[in-house]
Amino acid sequence: GFFDNMGKRPITSDAWAEYEITGTVAEDADQIYFGCFLLGKGTLLVDAFEMYTAGEDGEWMPMVVENPGFEEHVNGIPGGWALRGKGYQFDLDPSDVRQGLFALRISRGDARFTGTLFPTLPSAGEVLQKDLGGGLRCQLPVALYVDVQGQTAYGAGEGLAQLNDILRQIRRDSADATEAALRCADVIVAWNVFQHFYPYFDLIETDWDAALDSALIRALMVTSPEEHVVTLRRMVAGLHDGHGSVRVPPTGERGGIPAALEWIAGTLVVTAASDDCPLHPGDVIHTLDEKDATAILEKEIALSSGSPQWKRWRAVYAFGIGAPGSEAVLTVRRDGALREITVTRVKNWYSAARDTRKMKMLDDGIFYVNLSNTPMQAIRARIGEIAAARGVVFDLRGYPEGNHDVIRHLLSSPDTSAGWMRIPRIVYPDHERVAGEEFRGWEMQPAEPHIKGHVVFITDGRAISYAESFMGLVEHYRLGDIVGQPTAGANGNVNPFTLPGGATISWTGMHTVKHDGSQHHLVGIQPTHPATRTLQGVREERDELLERAIALIKR
Repeated sequence: GFFDNMGKRPITSDAWAEYEITGTVAEDADQIYFGCFLLGKGTLLVDAFEMYTAGEDGEWMPMVVENPGFEEHVNGIPGGWALRGKGYQFDLDPSDVRQGLFALRISRGDARFTGTLFPTLPSAGEVLQKDLGGGLRCQLPVALYVDVQGQTAYGAGEGLAQLNDILRQIRRDSADATEAALRCADVIVAWNVFQHFYPYFDLIETDWDAALDSALIRALMVTSPEEHVVTLRRMVAGLHDGHGSVRVPPTGERGGIPAALEWIAGTLVVTAASDDCPLHPGDVIHTLDEKDATAILEKEIALSSGSPQWKRWRAVYAFGIGAPGSEAVLTVRRDGALREITVTRVKNWYSAARDTRKMKMLDDGIFYVNLSNTPMQAIRARIGEIAAARGVVFDLRGYPEGNHDVIRHLLSSPDTSAGWMRIPRIVYPDHERVAGEEFRGWEMQPAEPHIKGHVVFITDGRAISYAESFMGLVEHYRLGDIVGQPTAGANGNVNPFTLPGGATISWTGMHTVKHDGSQHHLVGIQPTHPATRTLQGVREERDELLERAIALIKR
């Protein structure tokens, strides 16, 4: 589909004006989400939403939007809209409207935390002394007394007021990555977030101080926004964090090769293609636009973050991306000979890579469920058949479709493992004197009907995060055999933050382990029956991992 949060053209006017978002909806889209949000402090008034759709003739036709002007409400809550945002307030405003009786006012002011965050607290007046390098040292007050007006014992001071005046004059929304100061600011902010909060430095070998030096030098040397993104990606790659990514507001639509690709036996192989794509299953890609395919993948792997198995998949996903409608010239080996094939990039290229199998009864009383595209509602409708089947194959080569309740039908007793998701309690900088961790788990209860047959799960390096929470319970409680390859090895909540230059960085903030307390990060869930696809199997259009799962059940 398309995504546009107006990152390059934020609303900053204090007068009513009309704003428009236009995009192409994917053919297989189920829902469209739209609305408006306030970023940071202030007040935003919203009113009079309209939606139009254009067919092939290009004529725009109006569509029905439920409660577009917030006129219908119950106790001040407008119907048809989801109002979300911790710390934000939503009110119907009759005093300043665009049309009708009400506009929706979104507001946020200064919020002051008054409770106790963690049991461990720094002493009031405590000061840290730190070396900053280059002969510089700092004294950092960690906890200060405040009076009833909220002023610290140090007072605001004229210096702070002057600094705030200077900061208010800086228009960050007009700056871009062509400015060296902004590039350095991005690096410094990102490096510090990880320096103080990233939970896995003890498991990686990256010299994080050296990473700062390298990123700052590069930030001063490069001149283009594209090169700056590479700088940030290199730094995030040093974290070896599968959730680690750098995203910038899109400058245009993206397209790709309408085919599914996999790295098999040291080669990039086409495993499926759309009907109108000239590529065939089993084609081995040697070059893209006269560039070596393996070199292209290795370059992308070097800029990706995470385990080797996850970075390989990410690089394969990114292979061949370009402008929709542009041509990609590929050299492939087919039937023992090299061929040059030209492919037109399309916007919905990922549809060709999507496994369309969902649920069905296979031969010999074996039930197949693709967890990557089958919602729990559909599974519940057939849970009786699944529970009574001789065997069940659950395919999780990807990301679950909100269907982890399947686990309840596999459990024989309550899930009591509550310490595999851990939230570090950070009080001091540099990971010093961490005040313990908060332990959490899913704590699932068994459900009827109980699945009685032989259960086999299929997975590989595409399974990340939520999928690994799923598979972690399978592994710990031995809920079935596991066929395939190790999962991505990156679990826990994702923590995004936006840099001064507008780029958004995502990373793992939660410390997750296996249910026995051992390392999960970079390791992942290991298969009990390792298996891989082969080039011959792809050419014969066979799913060898599924065949292995079925063989285990029959045996």
